[in-house]
Amino acid sequence: MKAARKNTDPIFKDPRLYVAVGLLLLTGACFYYQDVNSIIRQGMVFWDALFSGKLFSFYSMCREASKAGLCGHECTYGIVQAFFMAIWQLPLFLIEKIAGGNILRFFIARLYGKLYTIAIAILTGREIAAVAAKLGMKEEKRRDLFLAFLASGSLIVSACVVGQIDILGTLFLIKTVKAVIDKDDRKFLLWFFLAVSCKIFALFFIIPVLLLTEKKIVPLLLKLGLPIGLYLLSDLPFSLLDAAGTAAKKGRLDGMVACMLGVRIKLFAVNIPVFFLLFAFICIIAWLRNDNENRTAKILWTALCGGTSLLASMDISVYDYWYIYLTPFILLLIYRDGAGFKELLVMTVSGFAWIAGNIFALSWTFDATDNMLAAFIFGKGGITVKDIYLKFGHESYHGAWAASWAVYAVALFILIWFSYPWKKQLQNEAAADDARACRILMIFRTAGNFLLCNIAALLLLTRFFK
Repeated sequence: MKAARKNTDPIFKDPRLYVAVGLLLLTGACFYYQDVNSIIRQGMVFWDALFSGKLFSFYSMCREASKAGLCGHECTYGIVQAFFMAIWQLPLFLIEKIAGGNILRFFIARLYGKLYTIAIAILTGREIAAVAAKLGMKEEKRRDLFLAFLASGSLIVSACVVGQIDILGTLFLIKTVKAVIDKDDRKFLLWFFLAVSCKIFALFFIIPVLLLTEKKIVPLLLKLGLPIGLYLLSDLPFSLLDAAGTAAKKGRLDGMVACMLGVRIKLFAVNIPVFFLLFAFICIIAWLRNDNENRTAKILWTALCGGTSLLASMDISVYDYWYIYLTPFILLLIYRDGAGFKELLVMTVSGFAWIAGNIFALSWTFDATDNMLAAFIFGKGGITVKDIYLKFGHESYHGAWAASWAVYAVALFILIWFSYPWKKQLQNEAAADDARACRILMIFRTAGNFLLCNIAALLLLTRFFK
């Protein structure tokens, strides 16, 4: 235990960590999108349902809160994730019960509610660093990896701009993969259950991994079936006793399935979903391969391919916060290979393109600055991201959006291809000559990611030039 702490704790002594966390806090303080308002309010409703003896009416109570204008939408998450959302929001629930009114009208309450995602992001970064240690990375490299994760565009958008809870599912997914690497079946069942309870996306990362590492049919089916069965059982009482309240969950699931099957290609006179083709290909390859050599790296690469097959083939563009699930695996494999200047440059440029693509596609998300820090400091009346959209017109805007996503997609597939663990250990092959250039590039990446994600807050300054 002491050895484990000694290997991990020095990461938190890096002063760059506190700069990154400070920037995350600053960004989180500038945005309050409706999704995070719903997540905070639903966490508070959980305690209201529990203490009033109406726990199994939780989803109906969330629906009533939505109708009352207290949150933007009904609860579409499983009860396990709702419980984790509620833990952090207990103080807000108690204060509102005592003081009355709507506590989420106040900036401090909003900021406290959003700190949950940033805290989980730090825990996720620590787990990523722990997996990196199993790849044989030295402490300095693991520190760089940790900081690269905290400065990732997908994390900033997910945790700070949108304020979605997918970072929790990412944490449980990383812990699930870590349990597979450690061959710890008990921890695997626990973390996989929690990961699936947060979002079914975990299935598409873990199924190929299990096909790679477990060749016996019965243990394979048990490892898949038990966590999924527990997840279904945990939600069953709510579905039976509160069918009207849980209807929104079914609608959300149906919508996700439709997105997964929407992009199709015609083969042998049949329109086949692209996701089926990609995922089946990855699963078959994983089953035919073995994990005798480079086991940890192969597990990470297989998980990344499984997740990419899902996100790359979905017939939708609006859920930018889903991409946080890919980020840890991309970073782990890049840093395993030494994180040379060329690889980091591709990662940086594609990351900028990804943020730009989301700004083009989701202007309303980035414009959600009312009653938050930037609006308090700079005031209202500046140019918004939506104004830029209206100025350039739909066609020009759509072209820029498509080009941004094309850059990201190409870069992602290139990074996946070149990060395949052909060799046992590649991280020590990084040339020392470009170490300084890499440090400068990562500073540029960090600054660029935070500036792009805060574009709506910065645009508030334009009110002074009107």
